[in-house]
Order: sequence, then structure tokens, then C-alpha cells
Amino acid sequence: PASLQTASPQVSGVTRVGRNLTVLTTADQSASLSYQWYRNGIPISGAIGRSYLLTPSDKDKYLLVKVTASAAGQKTIRFSAETGKVGAGVLAKLGSPKASGTFKVGRTVSASKGSWSPTPSSFSYRWLRSGKSISGATKSKYKLTSKDRGKRISVRVTVKKSAYSTTSATSSSHTVKR
Repeated sequence: PASLQTASPQVSGVTRVGRNLTVLTTADQSASLSYQWYRNGIPISGAIGRSYLLTPSDKDKYLLVKVTASAAGQKTIRFSAETGKVGAGVLAKLGSPKASGTFKVGRTVSASKGSWSPTPSSFSYRWLRSGKSISGATKSKYKLTSKDRGKRISVRVTVKKSAYSTTSATSSSHTVKR
């Protein structure tokens, strides 16, 4: 008969949206293995591989996997323990935001978003003067004023995506000339 040699399959991996989970188990060499992943006790459609990529639908849920060993008309079924609650994913910064233009009083400078993975659904901007927020400066462009003269100007970009943690990154700073 087909048998799983481990009493309970083990799930390995980081339980965050965007990460992979993998089931670890051993079985008789003659057995073929099949898998079904479950979210809060309900089978996940199409999730039948040895590994599973956590999606936004998995956030705040618990997963487990059923492993079936089959050989010579016999089956053995084992379930893993539930994972911990799936956490928010992390947006990875691939390229830093940039502040560009002529840093001179009266000129308008621009912000680039930087690059992120996966692609965020929204971006917001906050211009900084010597590291402190500039009141009302929340657009991708900022007109430099006399208050900026001799100060270091940078921009902080905040990114959001459903089921992912909100993340920010700040550009390098530039000194404003007269």
C-alpha cells in the first residue's frame, strides 16, 4: 500500500502575501503524491502543487495542505498543521525615488516614484526641507521658495497596495541655491 512516511506533512516558508509556501513530506518510492491547499478549511481552486504562492486573498487567513500518496490502488491521506495567520506582503524597492530639476529659488522640481515590486496601486508624495515635512507640499512637483534657500530638499514617496504593508522611501537631497 502507498504510505506517507511522515505522520504530518510540514509547511515551510514565510507566511506573507507574495511569498511561497512549500510542503515537506516523504513517501514510499512507489507512491505518487498529489496536493491540495486549503484556506481557512476550504480548498483553494487550482492550488494543487507542492508549493503555493500566497495571494492577497490569503491575507489574515490560515492555510494547510492535504497530501495524498497513491500506489497500487491504495491511498494514504495526511494533512499538515495550519500555518500561522498570513501577514501583509512587503513592497520591495528596486530603485529609489529621485528629486530632479534646478534647485534654485523660484524653480519647480519634480519627483520620480522609484521602482517597486510588485507594482503599487497608489503613490503619494511629501516634500522635505532639511528632513522635515513642508506644509502642503504633497504633489509630484514642488516650487522652491525663499524658505528653501540654503536648505536640503528631498521627497518621500509612500506606496500602497491591497494586502501589502504601506512603504516609504526618500530621495537623496539637494541644496537650494539663490
